Amino acid sequence: MLDKFLSYINHEKLFLPSDKILLAVSGGMDSMAMVHLFRAANIQIGIAHINHNLRGNESQEDEKFIKDYCETNHIPFFVASIDPITFEGQNMHEKARKFRYDFFDKVMLEYNYQNVATAHHQDDVIETFLMNLLRGSGLNGLSSIPSKRQNIIRPLLFATRDEISAFVIDQKIQYREDSSNASDKYLRNSIRHHIVPALYDLDPRAKQGIPQTIANLKSSYDLLNELTDIIKNNLVTTQRDETIIDLKEIKKLQNANSFLFQIIQEYGYHYDQCIDILSMHDQNSRFFLTKSHEALLDRNKLHIRPIQLKNEDTPIIQLDLNTEVTIANKKIKLETVESPNHTFDNNNNIQYICIDNITLPFTIRKWQAGDTFAPLGLKGKNQKVKDFLINNKLSLYQKSNVVVVISDEKIITIPGYRISEDVKITKDSKVIVKISMEEMGKT
Repeated sequence: MLDKFLSYINHEKLFLPSDKILLAVSGGMDSMAMVHLFRAANIQIGIAHINHNLRGNESQEDEKFIKDYCETNHIPFFVASIDPITFEGQNMHEKARKFRYDFFDKVMLEYNYQNVATAHHQDDVIETFLMNLLRGSGLNGLSSIPSKRQNIIRPLLFATRDEISAFVIDQKIQYREDSSNASDKYLRNSIRHHIVPALYDLDPRAKQGIPQTIANLKSSYDLLNELTDIIKNNLVTTQRDETIIDLKEIKKLQNANSFLFQIIQEYGYHYDQCIDILSMHDQNSRFFLTKSHEALLDRNKLHIRPIQLKNEDTPIIQLDLNTEVTIANKKIKLETVESPNHTFDNNNNIQYICIDNITLPFTIRKWQAGDTFAPLGLKGKNQKVKDFLINNKLSLYQKSNVVVVISDEKIITIPGYRISEDVKITKDSKVIVKISMEEMGKT
C-alpha cells in the first residue's frame, strides 16, 4: 500500500518532497489510514480536526482520540469546533464545508503548510459521480473528484474502501467509527448502501467499468478545456478588471452555448444564462448577475467584472503635488520631475504634463455628463468627454470608473487616457508633473 501511495503522489505531482502537509482527519478508518501512510513515508505533517458537535459525546470522543494520538506521536494538532446552531436552515453541508476550508486555510497560512490532504478514495469518486448524475451535472461534475485542486490534495484516490480496510486491519491501525455512516438520512449514504451494491450485483463489470467511465469523462473534460483555451485566446481579452468576450464570434460556433458556459462558469454563471446571453448578444446595456460578478452586453461583447460597490455620491478630492489619492478603484499620484523619461502613449497609466500656467491644487472626480476638454492632438478643439470615451470604445463598465483632473474648472487630463492640449509639454516648459495611475488590486 505504501508503494502505491508514493507512486500515486509522484504520478499526480501532488506535492514536493520538502512540503509540509496538513491532514484533514476525522478519526475514521480512511483518515487514520492516510495518517499512517504519511508517517510511514516520513513526510512532514500536521493534523487538523473539525468537531461538528452533531453527535453529542461521540463527537467529543472523536476529538479526544485524535488529540491523544497526536500527543503520543508528537504531531502538531489543530482543532476547530462548530456551534450546531450554525447548521440551522438550508445548505448544512455547504456551511460545514466552508467552515472547514476556511479553518484549513488559516492554519496553513499561520503555520506554513503547503497543502491540505483529505482522505477521499475510489468509492467516494463513484458515489460523487452518481450523486452528480442524479443532479444533472455536466462533464465537470461527472468527472467527480480531482486528485488536486489548488492547495487541496487527495492522495488516497488510487485505493478502494476494501483495500483501505484490509490495510487498516493488517497494520492494526486504530480508528473511530462514525455512527452516522450507518444512516440513510443523507443521499451519499443511500447511494453507498443501496445503489452501488445493486449496480455491482446487476453487472460485476461495474466495479471496473464505472471508474473507467469516470476516467473517460475526465479525459473528455480535459480535452474540452484545451479546446476552450484555444478559443479563449482568440475571442477573450482582459482589460484591467474586466474579461471581454466576443459574442459575435462565439455565435458562429456549432456549440456556442456550451463554449460560452465553459468560459464563464468560473464566474458563477449557469448554462441557462448562457442561452439568454447569446440570444441577446446584439442588445446593449443588458446585465447578468451572479453572487460575485456582473456581466454587461455592449456592442456584441460581454464584459464581466467583479460586482462593484455602489456609491451614489461622486467624491471630489483635492490633489496637490507629490501626493497620492484613491478614487474609483484607482490610485492617482502627482510628482514633479526634471524631464519626462517616458514616450507619451494614449491609454497609458503614466502621463506627463506642464503646469507652468496651471493653478494648484487640482481636484479630481469621476467624469460627469456635460464635461468637455481639449484632448491632445485636436489642436485645442474642445470635445465632450462622453464622445471621447465612445470614440475610444470604452464599455459602460469602463466609463463608470473614468476620473478627470481639474484646474480652474477646466479638465487638464483624463488619467490613463489623454491629457489636455492646455498642459502639453513644449521646449519652454519649466515645471513638469508626472501623473501615475494604478488600478486597485492589480499587480
